Amino acid sequence: MQHQQGNRFFFNVDWITVLIYIALCAIGFTNIYASIYNPDKAGVFDFSSSYGKQLIYIISGLILGLSILLFDGRLFNVFSPFIYGGTLVLLLAVLVVGNKVAGNQAWIAIGSFKLQPAEFAKFGTALLLARYVGSFNPKFRDFKSIAIAALIVLAPLVLIMLQPDTGSALVFLAFMFPLYREGLSGYFLLIFLGMIVLFVADFLVPTWILITIITVIAGLFVYNNRRKQKIIISTILVTVFAIGYLFLIKVAYEKVLAPHQRSRIELMLGLKTDNKGAGYNVIQSQIAIGSGQVTGRGF
Repeated sequence: MQHQQGNRFFFNVDWITVLIYIALCAIGFTNIYASIYNPDKAGVFDFSSSYGKQLIYIISGLILGLSILLFDGRLFNVFSPFIYGGTLVLLLAVLVVGNKVAGNQAWIAIGSFKLQPAEFAKFGTALLLARYVGSFNPKFRDFKSIAIAALIVLAPLVLIMLQPDTGSALVFLAFMFPLYREGLSGYFLLIFLGMIVLFVADFLVPTWILITIITVIAGLFVYNNRRKQKIIISTILVTVFAIGYLFLIKVAYEKVLAPHQRSRIELMLGLKTDNKGAGYNVIQSQIAIGSGQVTGRGF
């Protein structure tokens, strides 16, 4: 009986994903080791170095991951609401007692250790969303199922934005992709993609030109579907939303984003250069790629 249970365990594990994870860890470790390689102190197990600490994290992660695989999956299904609720409490707590690091109040200090609740919130949100999808089998074609899934994702996202940690908050938008596989309309993905395109375009093209383009496209679409009232109404609503979104971008950029976040966007879009400040990492990466070219240098 125990032998059969062991076979089931090894059969049910997605070993391809596990091997990909191990490969990525190995690549990351090798890069860290190569970046600070010292011939006089080349030991892989030098735990006082950055790569030594990374090795501890990798081994700890593997042990923890394999330990989790030994648990019955139903355990996580039962406790997912409590895990999710606990992460929300931590996200609320960090707004009160959290430490500010690089402009974000995202860390809770526990002695010399710093806890980032946003990382646990990703885990908790994934578990509760999986429970909702697995237990209730929603088709995501009606308002109720979409609203419940959106609430599960938006609750931690909003709390993280209050820190404000925009980078961590954006990760939660990725939950849209598994929901799409479960039946969420592709229109939501198109809207999301359109919002990204408009966000970038609003910095590169004058707003009045974008409004003109949107209006012309909407006008042509309405003309081609002039006998379909529902499509006409939907097109008008989307057009109004898109134009309003263009103005909202400017307000959010000035009032919501922190200075360092604005700098990153401007650097990414080539609107400014900063070789020694926020753009230092980008410049150094370009130098490294130029120096190594196709074959690279060293490791």
